Order: sequence, then structure tokens, then C-alpha cells
Amino acid sequence: MRLAFGSSVYGARIPDYFPGNIDSVSLKPSEVAGRYTISIAEEIVFDRKREGGFPEIKELKQIIRDKVNPKKSLGHAEKH
Repeated sequence: MRLAFGSSVYGARIPDYFPGNIDSVSLKPSEVAGRYTISIAEEIVFDRKREGGFPEIKELKQIIRDKVNPKKSLGHAEKH
């Protein structure tokens, strides 16, 4: 259940971080057990298997920002 809770929390918060860039987030079950991918406009931008784990919210915000609004500052979540 931790994955489902994390996914739903991420999904609920992402539009708040990117107003005007992201209106909604869809969560859909995979046909492959254990698959966790994040796609933007049909492009996979994060794959748990490839990355070796789940993203932290900071990392997820950076990945999404780089795709939808690269000039947006993430403040304290910015890479250093």
C-alpha cells in the first residue's frame, strides 16, 4: 500500500507545484507487476527499474520541471 499512497500523494501535489503547466495527473495500474513509470505526453521520464528505486518528491519535481517549465525555480528543492 505504500506505493499506492505515495503515488496518490505525488499525483495530488504535482499540479500545485506547476500551476499553468499541469492541470491534472492520472494514475493507472500497470499490467506488469512492480512497474512504476512516470510519463509526460507519452514520454517516459522516470522508470523505477531503470533508476533502481522510487523518486523522492524533490527529484520528481526536478524531472517534471525540466520537461514542462525548465526556467521555473524550485526554490529549496533546486539541485546544487
